[in-house]
Amino acid sequence: MQDIMHSSIGLYIAVGFALLVVFTGVVFNIFIVFIIFKTPRMKGENHVLIANLAIADLLQSCNMIFMILTLFNGGRWMLNHIACQINAFLIMEFLLAAMFTISSISVNRYAKIVKPRWYSRLFNDNTISKIILLIWTLPLVLAIPPLLGWSKYEFDTGKCICFFKAGHVGSYGLTVGVVTIGINVPIIMYCYFWVFKVVGVHSDRMEKIRTRRYSEHSSNIEEIRITRTLLVVIATFLLCFLPGTLVVVIRVSVPGAFIPDWAELMCALLAFANQAIDPVIYGFFNSQYRRAITQLWTRRLARQGQTNVSAAEAHVQNSVTIHGRYSVGGALLVLFIATENELLRHNATMKGTPVPGVAMPVMGVKRRRTSASELKEALNEESDS
Repeated sequence: MQDIMHSSIGLYIAVGFALLVVFTGVVFNIFIVFIIFKTPRMKGENHVLIANLAIADLLQSCNMIFMILTLFNGGRWMLNHIACQINAFLIMEFLLAAMFTISSISVNRYAKIVKPRWYSRLFNDNTISKIILLIWTLPLVLAIPPLLGWSKYEFDTGKCICFFKAGHVGSYGLTVGVVTIGINVPIIMYCYFWVFKVVGVHSDRMEKIRTRRYSEHSSNIEEIRITRTLLVVIATFLLCFLPGTLVVVIRVSVPGAFIPDWAELMCALLAFANQAIDPVIYGFFNSQYRRAITQLWTRRLARQGQTNVSAAEAHVQNSVTIHGRYSVGGALLVLFIATENELLRHNATMKGTPVPGVAMPVMGVKRRRTSASELKEALNEESDS
């Protein structure tokens, strides 16, 4: 690891890539889970398994914080032994949960496409919860033994994480290898071999589906599309973990074999990158998820637009009210000024004194004689004003 840590460029690349994986894995997987649980059409068992895979990838992305701290510390573990055990245990738990989920997805697609009569018996509301429980329980059986003395977890300087090293593989490593590579990978390959054979682009089954009525045709086409998307997801998973698996196999089969630390770090980063690639595949390769994203975004914009319209209507109503208040006030002011001018004009007429701004009676117009009582009332009004 020292050859990378002594190179500032290599360190920046490793840290930048790890941060990108964490950010993408956290944000995009949260988005996938949100879409699945908010979209009524995505309530099928296959989408539940996809959500479970996204949760496993999300948790593994959060667990990468240990690697990032180690990279910032120059490739040296900066936490205590307990933190190292926790890091290794979580890596094993989330990694195996993701692998078992992918195996379950493969069987789900096999039953749906190749053996449709099996599907309702294998995958329904009662069995899917049990499958999810097994997906998270079986990894515990394999992740706990190193904490109890069967093999052990320790810091791997090449990978910048805590894991079990090739020197301590023994029977535990063989058991993990048989369960993951010896059982899961053949199941995945077998299921998708038959799935791909049935739903290939130019297969006879595809042509038969095209001749059926529209509703059934649309449903089958949707299943084929999601199956192809999941095929890309599984192929990406295998490709991302293949280099790291080869490194482990070489260390076990060829004792003392030299593998550069930078190569081990790249293999580890590539394996972790898988959890950020999966949600991107859903977004780019499957129209159902793109359509769900568009619908959710449209609804959000519609709600925001409705809120803006309501705010605008309230603003207009307030403006009308204020304008009305000012209009009433203006009318009262005009009425007051007109009344005052009339009083001034009347008093000026009685006294014969011109008042600025107030029109006087025109000369030559015959004026009515004012009685004493009227004069007295006018004087009283003047004194009151």
